[in-house]
Amino acid sequence: PVRVQSDGAAMRRLALLVAALCGGGADLDAPMPMLKVTLHHGAADKRYAPPDAHESLARIEFCAYCEDPHTEGSLARGLTALQGARDYKITSKLVYALPNDASTKPMNADELTGNVALVHRSATPLVQKILHAQEAGAVGVVLVDDGRCESDLNCGRIGSARLGGFAPRDDPSSWRLVKIPSVLVSQETGKRIRRLMPLEHFEVPKLGTQWVSPRSAASHKRRRGA
Repeated sequence: PVRVQSDGAAMRRLALLVAALCGGGADLDAPMPMLKVTLHHGAADKRYAPPDAHESLARIEFCAYCEDPHTEGSLARGLTALQGARDYKITSKLVYALPNDASTKPMNADELTGNVALVHRSATPLVQKILHAQEAGAVGVVLVDDGRCESDLNCGRIGSARLGGFAPRDDPSSWRLVKIPSVLVSQETGKRIRRLMPLEHFEVPKLGTQWVSPRSAASHKRRRGA
């Protein structure tokens, strides 16, 4: 049996209810819009960063019910890659990679193409996850920690603001292949982001329970029925 859990249902209905009360005639059963995200670091972020912000911290802005995450979205900070892109500003939709940890090449490349991939931290090296997302067409990656990092994003050997970013000990040869920006966020920030995304919990053969978009879930249901 397929188990479905809509993590952003309450947020969706609240926003649509407000719209209805304001005369918008909103449909409370309408699907939640895709989450938009802006990632920026370096020159693109200097004018907005607080004076005490460490240079290795990237800015992440995200929203589901707005046109521009930069001017209307929620704000979080994350570690940028020490050996990856350091000067960037991109805005796109945020899409969960499938598998969620991108330990293999994503199965939903059609959804990831031109968008930012959301990826869980796991045993797979972070640079490998980023390369998998890049090969699938993603223009950026948001990596969500699994709880091993501290609240200030001190992640031990994986990296920290003091060390200049994440993956400071990686072999540089792998990072030379990376062309897209990537940001590592805390587990709590990952939860904040996920609450705003239209998601279903779906049992995927050989992968187990995964967060997927309704579109991905529908695709897997069709394959099962084939």
